[in-house]
Amino acid sequence: MDGAGDVDGDGFDDILVRTASGAAYLIFAFNEDAIRTASDGKSVTYTDLDGDRVTIATSKGTLGLSQLVFAAEDSSSFGLQLNSLSLTSPQFPGANITITARPGPHGGDGRVNIGTLDATGVDLGNVKISGDIGHLNAGTESDPAPALRSLTVRSIGMFDANAVVFLQGSLPKLAIREDLRAAFILSGSDLTLGKAIIGGSIVRGESLMGSGIIVGGGIESLTLGGSIVGASVSASRIKALTVRGSIVGGGIYEGGGIYGGTAIESLTVGGDIRSAGAPLLIATDGVLGVLKVGGSVLGTSAAPVQIRALSEFIVGSDGEFISIGKIAVAGNVEFAQIAAGVGSLFYHAYGTIGSITVGGDWTASTAIAGVGAGVDGKLGTNDDARFPGANSTLLSRIGSILIKGRAYGTAADSSDMFGIVAERIGKAKIGTQTFAFTPGANEAFFATDTGPGAGAESPAFDFIIRELGSATPM
Repeated sequence: MDGAGDVDGDGFDDILVRTASGAAYLIFAFNEDAIRTASDGKSVTYTDLDGDRVTIATSKGTLGLSQLVFAAEDSSSFGLQLNSLSLTSPQFPGANITITARPGPHGGDGRVNIGTLDATGVDLGNVKISGDIGHLNAGTESDPAPALRSLTVRSIGMFDANAVVFLQGSLPKLAIREDLRAAFILSGSDLTLGKAIIGGSIVRGESLMGSGIIVGGGIESLTLGGSIVGASVSASRIKALTVRGSIVGGGIYEGGGIYGGTAIESLTVGGDIRSAGAPLLIATDGVLGVLKVGGSVLGTSAAPVQIRALSEFIVGSDGEFISIGKIAVAGNVEFAQIAAGVGSLFYHAYGTIGSITVGGDWTASTAIAGVGAGVDGKLGTNDDARFPGANSTLLSRIGSILIKGRAYGTAADSSDMFGIVAERIGKAKIGTQTFAFTPGANEAFFATDTGPGAGAESPAFDFIIRELGSATPM
């Protein structure tokens, strides 16, 4: 029997046993409760609940047992659960923190689950965790440096219903391999989230702060391999957001959605945009540049999908206000409300929509630019009105409308009304029928006779394409 050294790298010397026949057997030494601190203080190693050997390493400062808090030992498990890791000491600014796990002699899954990493008041370097984290605090409010240079984790909030990430500083790079089920907050108005990739979905948890991403400043690029389910993404400006799955609303008190304070420059959804128990909102108080939906936009009469943008003034020889550049939906649009010139607190009459393209049907939905319902409360009827306080030289516009399927309201409700309304409409085509709007004239067209509806004209109808000021459709 000879000492073999630490063959498996778990911090314990292993034993080599030789038999008389010449055979040799390696016996791995293992102390399932031991916590080892490296002699230079740069790492701590312990065994987690299912047998993984977990190593916490730092590039700056030193680690000690006083910075680690473990849960009470469980006699039915192999090791320990790390409840919290404290890195609030002034020795850790700029430190790269790596937490890795690999199966030990008694098993493991190569993942480690951390309760809390607390670096409040400290700007860290690159943080990498081979597993899940429930709570993460980092950054210095008065320091312009990023709270973290990068964060790479397998998931956030999978084992903590009230999970929260709170950063007082920007985050240039975020990589989450699986799901985000937490409130992920960058608190300052000038803080930014750079390039972010989430392999899974953003799913609403039970946190009082909700679930999703809230950035006081801007989001440069956010890509999801999955969906947004009952959660939200909010920032002062969103440059590019890609959701390869769907955006799905939540329950009656948590509709979820997307909000960009001054702009949503590009939003691409591979699947559907779909409400649930409450209206689902995609909104900005600036400009919505491009919205592309690979599936359908599906609301309900009680919980419509609302897409709205106030405007942004484009300076030039023919300066104009731009609200929505382009909306393209490959599938159907049902119970949607699209509004240009409408913000969270204000509205104005200069709203514009460049183009709306729908590959399927348009059902019980509205699109307006700079106008609203009149005294009858019905959009699309004769008394629709321009929003007040308007400059008469600037007109609300919808450039083009293309609906490849049918467009209609509802067949059952005789009191409802739906329409696409602006002061000026460039051109419109529904199915095989083209509607030719004459420049400078006020015109309206029935798309289909799907009444009965609230329209005063004869025959009764509940869907119309109308330029403001028009009366009986052509």
